[in-house]
Amino acid sequence: MVSESTRNECQDILFREIDTVHVKGKHNATRLFQPLCSVSDSNADMDNWLLKHKRALEAYNNSDSETAIKEFKTLRTMRPKDGYYSAMIKKMEVSIV
Repeated sequence: MVSESTRNECQDILFREIDTVHVKGKHNATRLFQPLCSVSDSNADMDNWLLKHKRALEAYNNSDSETAIKEFKTLRTMRPKDGYYSAMIKKMEVSIV
């Protein structure tokens, strides 16, 4: 995981945003990103997946739980070995209750 400032310095690497966290001792929230591959190794399938991922995360960040859960479930189907989506769904379902 890397911060937004690190991501911004690595223009030749493709990242997906993971979440925003509050770091003890800092006033502003920190966005976390996962490096995926070099930009040159990207393809149409990855671009499509990342677009769907971005929409799901935007819904999550806008507190649109219904849309976010639906999108994360679609992404979990697309990438069943990626535990991130199950974790996000669980996190959201717990917060709804």
